[in-house]
Amino acid sequence: MDLGIAGRVAIVTGASRGIGRAVAERLCREGASVALCARNRESLAEAQRALEAIDGGRVLTVEADLTEPAAAGRVVEATAAAWGRIDILVNNAGAARGIPFDELTQELWLENLQLKLFGYLRMARLVLPHLRRNAWGRIVNVAGLAGLQPSTLSMPIGLNNAGILNVMKALADGEAAHNILVTTVCPGPILTDRQTRLLQDVARTKGTSLEAAQSEATSAIPLRRMGRPEEVADVVAFLASERASYITGSLVIVDGGLHRAMI
Repeated sequence: MDLGIAGRVAIVTGASRGIGRAVAERLCREGASVALCARNRESLAEAQRALEAIDGGRVLTVEADLTEPAAAGRVVEATAAAWGRIDILVNNAGAARGIPFDELTQELWLENLQLKLFGYLRMARLVLPHLRRNAWGRIVNVAGLAGLQPSTLSMPIGLNNAGILNVMKALADGEAAHNILVTTVCPGPILTDRQTRLLQDVARTKGTSLEAAQSEATSAIPLRRMGRPEEVADVVAFLASERASYITGSLVIVDGGLHRAMI
């Protein structure tokens, strides 16, 4: 299926590894020009080499820590300067930690919100003038299942993701008149470094092994396996495309059937 985004310009945050990198690669293969931003210079450079090897791949990398308010501006300015426009934002940066409630100080709550929610909001605010100028735009947010399914071991993650779901639904309503579509993808457990760190947090809290924590997490999934980053990337790319022209304000769950609620 031709997604109709060849020639579009996309920003993908948290793009040096995991889901973000898979999304950036998928958009590159569709013919989009993709700006990758992340904190780790070596991982960014490796991702750039891999994506530039794709036939016709046009890639820009911007080293940026999106917990710093000025960093989002640098990413947006560099992208617009390189390609003259911005059409797509994929918000993916930020990995809040799984920390028991009794260990969560006020400083840790604020740090976790800076890691994800505030970064998403800054990026959306800064790209909106470019999308409005085009009278076409897509903002796709990656916000894990904890925003819908609370857990005692993932309260900071859940708060971030619930906030993203709330604000981005409102933003979808506000920007529909500009032909800017705003959606959110909610992955379940996906085989990434981030998932491994979360399972390590769970294992530490429960006093068990990483293998036992992973086995317990997998057994709760009807498909009996964790997802692959590419499976999330395919959904994100569709929502960022012309083919999703009547979808906004929606969330799409990609979790192998883990989420139990029907509404």
